Amino acid sequence: MIIDRIALILTIIGGINWGSIGLFK
Repeated sequence: MIIDRIALILTIIGGINWGSIGLFK
């Protein structure tokens, strides 16, 4: 899904700060 791609991109760009989003999906 699109959300999965967005979460992955945010996780890569944000790094640790956005790591929680990668796990949240």
